[in-house]
Amino acid sequence: MKTCIRFLLLLCTCTVVWAQDDQLDEFTIEDVPQEDVSTPYFGVGGGVIGSFFFGNMDEVNALVNRVLPGQKIDGPILMIGAQGFAAIPFIRNTRIGFMSIGGSKMVEGTVPAESSAVARQRQFEYSLTYNAITLDYAVTPLKGLALIPGLAGGWGNMTMRVAQSPVAGGRTVDGELNFETPTSTIYRELTASHITLMPNLNVEYAVTPFSMVRLNAGYNVTLSTGDWEADNGIATVSGVSKDIKMNGLSAQVGIFIGLFNH
Repeated sequence: MKTCIRFLLLLCTCTVVWAQDDQLDEFTIEDVPQEDVSTPYFGVGGGVIGSFFFGNMDEVNALVNRVLPGQKIDGPILMIGAQGFAAIPFIRNTRIGFMSIGGSKMVEGTVPAESSAVARQRQFEYSLTYNAITLDYAVTPLKGLALIPGLAGGWGNMTMRVAQSPVAGGRTVDGELNFETPTSTIYRELTASHITLMPNLNVEYAVTPFSMVRLNAGYNVTLSTGDWEADNGIATVSGVSKDIKMNGLSAQVGIFIGLFNH
């Protein structure tokens, strides 16, 4: 009797072990619960940026027409500069940076002689500068690709330069520095400061862990402008339209080197 009981216990034990072996054969690594842990964005680097600024030039062109009748500044203004940035260690997927950019566009032409005056060559140049602190938040949907909305905020200058020179006639240093003698040679520079915000979206692709390319679109919103000043800030100029601002769309491309993990 005892022998039978021992045999039955041994048989039950073997059955349980065989059943467990069958379940182990069916068990795979996919059955292990895993945490969905994504790698946080990290980037630090610097590079060259080029931006096309699409601003409203109507009021600027009203002044251009006074200097060079029938002419105007067309198309976007190309602005070239540089930017550097670094991830913020204690705030996930964020980065801070600084950029400086500037550009200009010029029109020129000849004004015919009037009465006894000689023909004159004239130029009108409109230039912009912008220095800004940038704050961005990164989303990395694919390996190497980052979608980064951000905000740039900073300051700069808007400058209008007008130059006139006789087409013919000799020029000497004595004549250039003789302030008492009337001349048809003129140079004027009017400058106003601005404070501007630019919400923007960056699309960045890390070609290698050490290089990255960018496309950027943004909109400049001028918060305030200073007085227009002439002669290197000696005099304040009134009558300049308040609608001359740095408002407008911008489209940017950039090439960067550094360290990028996205």
